[in-house]
Amino acid sequence: MKRSRRTYALVRLCSVVIVGLVSGALGDGGTEFFNALGWLGGGVADSSHQGVLPALIAGLLLAFGLGIVIVGARIAHDDPLLCELGDRRARAFDVLAALLTSCLVVLLIEGYETQFGGTAPFQAGSIVLGHAPVLLASFVAIAIGARALLGAAILWAARHGAAAVALLITFLRKLRARAAALKHDAATFLRDVVAKHESPDLLRACAPRAPPLLPTLN
Repeated sequence: MKRSRRTYALVRLCSVVIVGLVSGALGDGGTEFFNALGWLGGGVADSSHQGVLPALIAGLLLAFGLGIVIVGARIAHDDPLLCELGDRRARAFDVLAALLTSCLVVLLIEGYETQFGGTAPFQAGSIVLGHAPVLLASFVAIAIGARALLGAAILWAARHGAAAVALLITFLRKLRARAAALKHDAATFLRDVVAKHESPDLLRACAPRAPPLLPTLN
């Protein structure tokens, strides 16, 4: 039960960070895009985008890792991941935490982009307010999508998780055996090539020779 609680806490934490990273990256990138089109009325001085892609990649990689954790959790019928999926208080707390995380991600992105001539001087309050419209829109879209995908993944893992883990273990074993076989074949091939080209004359030519005799003085 303690392990299930730890997994439940880990899934909640990762979900908050993923939503914050992805929505923050899209909010910042969307603000830059609409600002370039002139749709924000020129009130946002944001034309740098160097920090958007790293944040987005980090969020997607973390989402991939979270999916593996959920599939490998072997969710039982009384697991907190399944029983507390509809807990409104916990979901409200997660939404608030994810929204604050998305604001923090925008601030971190803008702070990083100041090195490339981004928003300067750096003012946290004005940056959050300037990004608020697009950030809120991206947050709502990402939060709804993440909630639906997370729920579907948990329900699928509860029904088919054991079979998926067994299939994954079988695949990894076959992959390991294949890698070992390729390594053995490569070593055998290299040994045969070396043996084929090692003629007696070549071995004698490569053998160490005695140093020449020095002339003697009579």
